[in-house]
Amino acid sequence: MGVPAELFVEYGQRLQEELSPRRVFLIGYCNDIVGYVVTPEASDEGGYEAGSTLLDGEAGSRIVGGLRSMVSDEKPRPNR
Repeated sequence: MGVPAELFVEYGQRLQEELSPRRVFLIGYCNDIVGYVVTPEASDEGGYEAGSTLLDGEAGSRIVGGLRSMVSDEKPRPNR
């Protein structure tokens, strides 16, 4: 899955757990870059990433939800 951002590792771990047993490969910086996608905790804590992101602390949950729905809508591919 390609995302035009740098997601905090917690989001990748969450996707792996939620989409198991599927194998998840989350790839950042795809087709563009909108910056860091921080967790709500990191947003509250502050720091470099939280201070430089253009997105709010809930953006990661919305992105993960969108990726999850894309996978669940995916039609099975025939084995080649």
